[in-house]
Amino acid sequence: MIDQGNLNVNNEQVYKNSVAIASQKPVTAQPFEDR
Repeated sequence: MIDQGNLNVNNEQVYKNSVAIASQKPVTAQPFEDR
C-alpha cells in the first residue's frame, strides 16, 4: 500500500519542479492553474 502522505509530498515536489522548468522559457499559455 502506498503511503498517501508521502505521495502528496512527492506530487508537490513534482509540481514545483514543473513550475521551475516552465519558468525557464517564455510561456504563451498558462500551463498550470494558480494555487
